[in-house]
Amino acid sequence: MAEALRSITNKTLSGSGWQELPGGMILQWMPITHTLGQGQNQSYTWPKPFPNAVLHIQATDNSNPSAGAVVWAVNDQGLAGFNAFWNYSNQTGGTTSRAAFVFAIGK
Repeated sequence: MAEALRSITNKTLSGSGWQELPGGMILQWMPITHTLGQGQNQSYTWPKPFPNAVLHIQATDNSNPSAGAVVWAVNDQGLAGFNAFWNYSNQTGGTTSRAAFVFAIGK
């Protein structure tokens, strides 16, 4: 399987990248930095627009450890990009930046 995936030429394997699998499924990943403060939507663009559909998006916090829970939400997902925001259980406001790693599946 690993050898078969290495031979696929429809790919960009970098910090922000994508790989198109046989059958048309596309995997994408990218680090994001959110600078608007908790609870505020911020827009992001995929490394490569999905041609037909976004099936799944997952955002995982990638900031320094926190004393409370950090939850990321992804909304307004589209073929070209998405919006994301975060909430932190021990903070009631502010403009603290946070980073996340995003993984998506589409076609």
